Amino acid sequence: MKISVIFPVYNVEKFVYKSFLSLINQDYNDYEIIIINDATQDNSLNIINEIIKTTRHLNIVLFEQAVNKGLSAARNKGIELSSGDYIFFMDSDDIITKDCLSTLAEEIDNNRFDIVLGEHSILLENKSLVHKPLSANGAFIGNEIILSKYLNNYWPLVAWNKLLNRNFILDNKLFFKDGILHEDVLWTFMLALKADSMYIINKSTYYYVKRDNSITSSYNKKNFEGEMLGILEMLDISIQYENIEIYSYILDSYFVDIKKALLNNIDKILIINYRKEIKPFYLPLILKYLLNKDITRVCFVLSLLLPYWLLSPYMHLLNIASLLFKTNFMLNKNCKAI
Repeated sequence: MKISVIFPVYNVEKFVYKSFLSLINQDYNDYEIIIINDATQDNSLNIINEIIKTTRHLNIVLFEQAVNKGLSAARNKGIELSSGDYIFFMDSDDIITKDCLSTLAEEIDNNRFDIVLGEHSILLENKSLVHKPLSANGAFIGNEIILSKYLNNYWPLVAWNKLLNRNFILDNKLFFKDGILHEDVLWTFMLALKADSMYIINKSTYYYVKRDNSITSSYNKKNFEGEMLGILEMLDISIQYENIEIYSYILDSYFVDIKKALLNNIDKILIINYRKEIKPFYLPLILKYLLNKDITRVCFVLSLLLPYWLLSPYMHLLNIASLLFKTNFMLNKNCKAI
């Protein structure tokens, strides 16, 4: 079984040597490496080329972007160029264990899962490790249970450290949304909506290198806008499903993003404007649930439409509101099942 490893490169000269070495030294044999040079402005590509000179047994494809297009475009180009049965995304500042690909591929011998994922550890700049265990294990068949695991945070919202069936990706057009930060959140959401089979391995196969100056370690206007655009896309996609648990999940995400924005002094007008954009997605739901006399769901939808002055001074209440709504939904759901 052939694996296509997609390896975007942009300004990672401090990290790419260890990262690329970990990739070429896998104990798995049948894989290709697709390097997407996203118009890097430092010495990253020269470092990679020096390593490639010492390696003859690997199939390596190098694609040069004329201009920097961002991580989403680089990954999408990698998908387009891939020829493997499965795809594996790796960030060029991270490190994988020597048995990463073989460990993940082992579970595919008897069952062609849509997704196989392992655990990861966070490697801090002071060299300390923080292991991030997964609270689920084994095979999960059927979209309902896979989506439930996602909505209950059983697997991480990242593209890396997953073996992904290439046909599954192409058939469902699971490409990355271009032009936004935190593209992994929206992409994993779409993944969860479409997957019918998944295997989770309780073994760490990936080291996420946390940098002080990385996108994920700071928060600013661009981060907030990326998160809001992601939420708007998720709302647009989720309308066809009419699943209250999906809406509850998006509401939780919305609360978290609003809190972060308020704590980091993001422009209040910007926050208000995005709240206005979210409103139209929920107004039709209110009418529908009112007609069905479903007061629980009416309250849920109305919670998104709270005026800004209620959100700003009482940030600590957002967690409580989110928890109350989720608890109420679960009780209501269980009662109906009985």
